[in-house]
Amino acid sequence: MNKLGFGFEKGNIGLFIGGAVFSLVAANFLKSKSCKKLCVQTLAKGLGLKDDVEHRIATIKEEAEDLYNEAKLSEPEHQCCCESKVEA
Repeated sequence: MNKLGFGFEKGNIGLFIGGAVFSLVAANFLKSKSCKKLCVQTLAKGLGLKDDVEHRIATIKEEAEDLYNEAKLSEPEHQCCCESKVEA
């Protein structure tokens, strides 16, 4: 019988202790200055990428609108066969 009491098994108590130790180490790391510095740098890079992507999207949109307007001006006006009026 591998029971220690209170319904714990030998393998489970080791996992519990390992989880507790890991959580203490992680909590201390998250409170550290190096972690805060890493988080700030990562957030700054992410915001920089966001701004870059927004700028590129705006540029692409402006170029697409310019191309559309140029194509619209250079095309002779004509009606499609399905838009022609049928007189009776």
